[in-house]
Amino acid sequence: MILSWLRKRKARQFNEAKGWLWAGAVTEQQAGTGWPVDFWRFDWHDCGVVRLLDPLYGKQKVLREYWVFDGDMRYAFATAEFSNGIYGFSCLRRAG
Repeated sequence: MILSWLRKRKARQFNEAKGWLWAGAVTEQQAGTGWPVDFWRFDWHDCGVVRLLDPLYGKQKVLREYWVFDGDMRYAFATAEFSNGIYGFSCLRRAG
């Protein structure tokens, strides 16, 4: 139990140090509650990859980084399919 807590804490600190905040896991086309906008409603602009730690298990994961534009606002996020039909999302704090 304590090791699980430590893994989650280490993953959160690692990801936040890179500027990424965990925004949750959802099924395809479902909006996340921690999102600044509904990413599914916009065209995704691929920006490459980012290596973050899985927020649950602490293992390194490669996520695709994307930008979406809502009017003149730009939002960055990273996503990967964590499980069959379940996508994990992180939001970049420095976007704008």
